[in-house]
Amino acid sequence: MRKLFTLLVMVLPFILTAEVVSEDFSGWSDGSYGATSSYTDGNGGMWENNNALVNSSNGCGSSAMRFNDDSGANEYVLYMGLDGAGKDVGIGTVSFSYRHWDGDGSDVSFQVEYNMAGAGWTAIGGVVSVTSTTCMMFSEVVEITGDDILFRIRAVTDDERLLIDDILITDFDAAAPIELSSFSASKKSNDVALNWSTASEVNNDYFIVEHSRDGQNFRTIGEVKGAGTTENVQEYSFDHDAPAKGTNYYRLQQVDYSRAFSYSQVESVIWEAAGSLEIFPTLVNEIATVVIEKESGTKEILVHDLSGKLVGKESTNGSGNYELNIATLASGTYFVSLHTNSSVRTAKIVKQ
Repeated sequence: MRKLFTLLVMVLPFILTAEVVSEDFSGWSDGSYGATSSYTDGNGGMWENNNALVNSSNGCGSSAMRFNDDSGANEYVLYMGLDGAGKDVGIGTVSFSYRHWDGDGSDVSFQVEYNMAGAGWTAIGGVVSVTSTTCMMFSEVVEITGDDILFRIRAVTDDERLLIDDILITDFDAAAPIELSSFSASKKSNDVALNWSTASEVNNDYFIVEHSRDGQNFRTIGEVKGAGTTENVQEYSFDHDAPAKGTNYYRLQQVDYSRAFSYSQVESVIWEAAGSLEIFPTLVNEIATVVIEKESGTKEILVHDLSGKLVGKESTNGSGNYELNIATLASGTYFVSLHTNSSVRTAKIVKQ
């Protein structure tokens, strides 16, 4: 179901009406492979898809658009605005979720594009290759003004196993929602400390803190509430308690009340681990023994899954052998890290 958000922004003597297009596919009929289907949402927005259907159980939320065609790269989903000619209030940002259908190793990739007033298709970002069944986020700042703007997600390869969900297209507002004065990342004990400040804010809802191992693929590690609208300096901070060995990259995504967003510059920190954590056995049913060296202060034992999600956390002031109970965790591979006042040590275990 597409949702229509309306903003009334007073800029004397004019009133500017803006819409944000949000589509989660929950109101769509299945559609069909090998054909072109159309859909008009409850607010009059017109959509078209080719060689695709909606699956009600395999999306990143619930429903999702699934491309499926064995003959080549001719699948797409297209937004045509309220009148069929395109979106009429420019495009500020574009985002949506995507993932591989079953991770079978097939070549799946897509390109996001817009077409203004019939002038031809222009790429938004680069070609995206999809291999993981984990839901990922595509997000780009476009910032184009004008009307009659068509938007589409198009297959580049045989995308029979591509899922698309939760499309969000915001308007272009030339006024920056925040004035970011500073943003830094630095080592702090066993964490990476992120600090930033703003000189002013307009309708600033929250910040999403993102982390990357390669400087290109980012994931969310936290969220910090914004100050709304203010002319006063605001100070913010966030601690990343599980930095990876080597270079860690960080950026901020600022989101305003209309769900429009923008990105900060990328900051990086080189994290040198103190060595491997001694843990046994590494193939575990219920209890893994963590060897803790004698050292004053509280030690924290953190357990993360392969996506980086924190799934377990325990604290101790002792030393020697510590029994870590992972009986409630699902079978799979996990990283156990021991955080002390002087070091962070990590080891990998497999839960049977």
